[in-house]
Amino acid sequence: MTRIYILIIFIISFLSVFNAADASDWPLFKKDVLNSGITSDGVPEDPLILWSADIQRMETTPIISSGLVYALAGNGSVYALDRETGDLRWQSQLDGWVYQMSSLAIGGGKIFAATDSGTLAALDALNGEVIWKQDITDKRFESPLMLIDARLYLGEGSAYGSGQKRFFCFDDKGRECWNISQSTKGYQWCGACLAGEYLVFGQNDGILLSVNKSSGEVVDVLDLRDSSRLSFYQEDPGRV
Repeated sequence: MTRIYILIIFIISFLSVFNAADASDWPLFKKDVLNSGITSDGVPEDPLILWSADIQRMETTPIISSGLVYALAGNGSVYALDRETGDLRWQSQLDGWVYQMSSLAIGGGKIFAATDSGTLAALDALNGEVIWKQDITDKRFESPLMLIDARLYLGEGSAYGSGQKRFFCFDDKGRECWNISQSTKGYQWCGACLAGEYLVFGQNDGILLSVNKSSGEVVDVLDLRDSSRLSFYQEDPGRV
């Protein structure tokens, strides 16, 4: 619980010290489609705790947009908090267990959430009303959501160990555009990033994939155990 408070307090302190018009939004897990994790905002020399909020346990980082902080709690609750005051604007309950690992994404006035129970949903960013919700898988969602040009990208998680696991593309209305199925331990923690017309993302087996973001065609596979291609290969690379 302590680490959650520290995370929330740090983000709010970092952003709120500056005028709201000058502070950058943070709409994705690592801010943008490149997973850059970089902001042009300055860092306060003496950060101050302006407010804190108890939203139960939380494993994912919040996202920030248009003056609101959005957070996904372990039980599947999505919270919207005022960035300046910490006041609760709305709370919406989704299907979830107690351990959420997929960060939220925002775009087009919608909050997108993927839960550990395999649910994918879109909520109205202003009032939390569920716009659509689908039960996609029993293999969990455990990777950050990526949103690019009104399309959502994420893969099935680690449930049931190694086996056929899918990596999906959905449009912002919840319609499946494509999926690729590979034998893997799953997609966990590591979200996709954009590289031109391609998505690059990793599997729990130490495999990197590059796929065409429009069609889902796999264009390259990099095994981090492959000494013929990598000078820094590892026999047991672990999860990406």
